[in-house]
Amino acid sequence: TLPEKCSSLFLCDMARKKASKRPLVSPMPLIGIDIGGTLAKVVVYLPNKTSGKFKDFILSQTRYGKTGVREVDLEIKLKHGSIHIIKFLSSRVEYLDSIGLQDVVLSGPVYATGGGAHKYADVLQTVMKASVKKFDEIECLARGLRAMIKREDGCFSLANTRFGGDVGSDREKLWTVPVKVSPNNKGFIVVNIGSGVSFLHIKGDTYERIGGSSLGGSTFLGLCALLTGCDNFDEAIDLAANGDSAKVDMLVKDIYGEDMKGNLFGTLRPTTLAASFGKMLRKERRLKARKEDLALSTLIMCSMNVAAMAHIHAKHLGIKDIVFTGNFLATTHGLRSPQGTKNTDSIHLHAYETLSLHKRK
Repeated sequence: TLPEKCSSLFLCDMARKKASKRPLVSPMPLIGIDIGGTLAKVVVYLPNKTSGKFKDFILSQTRYGKTGVREVDLEIKLKHGSIHIIKFLSSRVEYLDSIGLQDVVLSGPVYATGGGAHKYADVLQTVMKASVKKFDEIECLARGLRAMIKREDGCFSLANTRFGGDVGSDREKLWTVPVKVSPNNKGFIVVNIGSGVSFLHIKGDTYERIGGSSLGGSTFLGLCALLTGCDNFDEAIDLAANGDSAKVDMLVKDIYGEDMKGNLFGTLRPTTLAASFGKMLRKERRLKARKEDLALSTLIMCSMNVAAMAHIHAKHLGIKDIVFTGNFLATTHGLRSPQGTKNTDSIHLHAYETLSLHKRK
């Protein structure tokens, strides 16, 4: 799994190259922004030697306006500066001034990608008082991924794939294990999970979008909002962490019985999911269904769909490496390194153990 900074990292890299005769070094702050269907991600490059109102504003807080959050754990320290990532709802893009961007003095245009780069181009120009240079989001993702997998801390797996209990930061922590993606001549699969899902095949310097799924992060949150009344992603995850999906979903043992006699598939466990929400056909069970159980069932349904499609694509192409990325995997609480020295992105696909497919044997 790669942290949610691939597209933004590439944009910042492009900005630094454009802004200075010296490659990868700029004496001025640089801005890249990826505006998706649900969230906008702003990457801010702050040179070490720069000072002023904008830098002080960015570093003095982690929350901006009603929805803006700076992801401290995703900060990247470079030789001549640092990269910071701020997220907020795309629907609030007209309030970019709440993160102080109206005060930044740029040495070039604002580098933007995602659908919102086109939809909100006029807003960006008005707030930032600069021109907007647009980039293809798939190209940004592919090139950013190539840069990230070269970093020692750029890609990780999970030491444990289950979670549960309490809410927020009190929830059981998931431990990350650094892994090295070493694609062979067949390349690797990228699963980018945002509002929806895109599957990419990256091979050397080439990339191709090979498929997609409509069951992404917005599907999970939208269904949870309808089923439980939750208002945001963190609430939905907190509910799911305390749920029991077996009270909502139909399992293999519900069809074949506990002893599994007559199980035609042989290798299936009694607790294997057979049908999401399969037990909700009966009114008495619907009346007993808890919000937590419904949220977890929704999470598993979306996660299993993504993981299964990733497996099919990898098997078809004969590829062993599958890398998951996207904002659906990232939040402000969740994972710790084995040494406990740093926090990083939280994985919400952990409800489904197929995540181990990222390094499929």
